[in-house]
Amino acid sequence: MSGPILPGATLGVLGGGQLGRMFVQAAQAMGYATAVLDPDADSPAGLISHHHIRSAYDDTEGLARLAELSDAITTEFENVPAPALAALAAQRPVAPGISASFHWQSWGWGLLAGGLLGALLAGFTPFKPLPALAMALVACVAGSLGHLVMKAIKRDRGVTHWGGERRSVTGAVGLLDRVDALCFAAPVFFHSVRWTFGL
Repeated sequence: MSGPILPGATLGVLGGGQLGRMFVQAAQAMGYATAVLDPDADSPAGLISHHHIRSAYDDTEGLARLAELSDAITTEFENVPAPALAALAAQRPVAPGISASFHWQSWGWGLLAGGLLGALLAGFTPFKPLPALAMALVACVAGSLGHLVMKAIKRDRGVTHWGGERRSVTGAVGLLDRVDALCFAAPVFFHSVRWTFGL
């Protein structure tokens, strides 16, 4: 479909929580029909949408039905399965587009690079190269988990970021967005060092 999607068309949303409900209400107020895909029969958005497809987010039949009903599709949450978005994007305009920012292989290369850097900088630490490599890997894994945990907390609380309206060059808005990895990595690293080296 090219050109604007005008009122009267159907807008689909993957996810039926409170943000999805606000999307559905706004779309309906502007004259759009809505379709929601959410496995929960009592999902807030599904209860008020014109169409509620009760299926898992990666169910091929549910995704096909959402694409069939919708003229354009968006998502309510961040961590939508990439194959699901790809399947929808092959049939309808999808916003936001599929993010290629996370790949397991890239994450593994990042861990390796962080571990090697830790080993190379062992001379500036109280560790020998092999323990420095291990501690750097612990810090890298804990940092990734910290970012994941803070994202989960933000999603649970219904906030997109911690902080004010101004956006920084890096895309992080609040102070906690900038240091969310440290919230988990710092205590894990501290206790790992204490436990491993008996300090």
